[in-house]
Amino acid sequence: MSEFAEWLFINEFPVQDCIDHLEMALDLVLDGIKSEKLLVPSSAKKDRENTDERENFEMRRLINDCIDIRSIETLARLHIMIAQVLETSSQESENHILTAAYCVQKIWQNAIRNAEKAIRIGVKPGERPFSRSESKRKDGNKVEKQGSKSCLPTSLDQWVNFALPEKLKEHFQNDTYGCFISKKSLAKLELTVHYLETLSELLRQHGHHAFVLPVCSLLGYIADEILNDKFMIVLARLQLLDVLNDLQMGVAISNVLKSLPCKYLSEEDKAE
Repeated sequence: MSEFAEWLFINEFPVQDCIDHLEMALDLVLDGIKSEKLLVPSSAKKDRENTDERENFEMRRLINDCIDIRSIETLARLHIMIAQVLETSSQESENHILTAAYCVQKIWQNAIRNAEKAIRIGVKPGERPFSRSESKRKDGNKVEKQGSKSCLPTSLDQWVNFALPEKLKEHFQNDTYGCFISKKSLAKLELTVHYLETLSELLRQHGHHAFVLPVCSLLGYIADEILNDKFMIVLARLQLLDVLNDLQMGVAISNVLKSLPCKYLSEEDKAE
């Protein structure tokens, strides 16, 4: 349904028709998350008078509680599509962009925590680290208590220098159940890459440069570890350079420049 809505948009059908189909697809994914019980227990929510605020809160709560990476990635793509269809300067469009960025962070969070738990309980790469019911029952609060031991980045510098530890990477690379970042969990890699690049640009347009770093990190991991595409790896690093330049992170820029072949650098970059 999402692909059909995009086709409608590209072929200049009425914008509202595109939005209606995308929102229907969004509702279907959310209903699937609820019906399959792909959620961990969450804290009680407070009442909110403003309808938009309540809807945004509910969406963030569902994403935060969702344990299924494929569902979260699908939600991210749908939010990016809706943001594109809407007037990009509108507040509603910006809300969808920020929700998509939150989805990307949640993908990293779930994948890393799943791998860390697998290692903690002695599960070998390629085996299911836990059942969905076990994750619901045990992992919701337990992981938070061990958050200080997680390799999940919590600052801009950590995201810039983030590299997945080898022990965790083994689980990612041998993923057969879609519990990590892999071809199994990201079933439509080409679409994922396209919309991650779109999200990166939209976030920069709205001035949310800090939220681009997890997106760049995911793009870089997909290019390097899943697709093994050298050209795409370079593109991901060049995109990261643009973001770091926006953030004026000089030291980080120097480190990234050192990892790039000279033929891909401009004369100004080479001078630095």
